[in-house]
Amino acid sequence: MDRRPTPPHGPRRDALRAAAGAVALGGLAGAGVRPAAAATPADTLVIVREISSIAEWDPAVSQILDTQEINSDIYDRLVGYDPRKASGELGPALAESWTVTPDGTQFVFKVRRGVKFHSGNPLSAHDVAYTFKRIISLDREPARFLVVSCGTQHSQ
Repeated sequence: MDRRPTPPHGPRRDALRAAAGAVALGGLAGAGVRPAAAATPADTLVIVREISSIAEWDPAVSQILDTQEINSDIYDRLVGYDPRKASGELGPALAESWTVTPDGTQFVFKVRRGVKFHSGNPLSAHDVAYTFKRIISLDREPARFLVVSCGTQHSQ
């Protein structure tokens, strides 16, 4: 049986930690250690966001608006809203065009040529198919929306 002493608990423990932290910080300041700081050039805009509410960064499952806004700066989409059209219609992005079968059960995307991942690997139709299969197989809320709205069946 392990009989090591347990650390103090409660307000005393918190006070001891605070005192130790103050001593450590005071010692660092006395040793000439200062926090890192950088001057922002006058012609530079700095944008800061509070992101502590973000628990999931995966674009296949994240539903928080903050995450979607940040991910849209990192990941390209097959289609997107065309900012040149006030009607809010979808326009090409990674897919230069697409068609829908008359019964609405299949979407055929023509992927732009020359698109590369950050690694330098080319984007292919296999990558797009893998992404859709992954989204559906995760069986989380965005995938459930895709399944219901498109009538997609979950299959492995």
